[in-house]
Amino acid sequence: MIFLLSLAFAEPQYQKLNAGDVASFDGRLLNDEAIATMISQCEFNVEQCDIQNDLQCNMDKAKMKYDFDILNAKYKSLEYKHETLMKLKDEEIEILQKHSNINRSFWVFVGGFTLGTGASLVTYYTVRNTQ
Repeated sequence: MIFLLSLAFAEPQYQKLNAGDVASFDGRLLNDEAIATMISQCEFNVEQCDIQNDLQCNMDKAKMKYDFDILNAKYKSLEYKHETLMKLKDEEIEILQKHSNINRSFWVFVGGFTLGTGASLVTYYTVRNTQ
């Protein structure tokens, strides 16, 4: 564990070597092409990561837009349904208010009461006189 920590804080050492020279430190010897390959691979990985992040971000945005559009369509259809039902109910209330005349209802009640009372009296007198 201590060895790994010492590697994390180690200073990188560079030394330009020509063919046949001896390195002044232990380690790995890389030529310029190997360094260039490592740098290009690192840049490639960064670009690939950026592309994948952009792709995922665009896919998430498209899904959110799709979900929003569906919810918006549902909302608008429910709003239209609600408005239509309210108009129908208002029309029904107006029709019922037109046809329900309080004075007419009163006279229907009085007429029904009078007719019922009269029929009862006629029946009473008819039965009484037939015996």
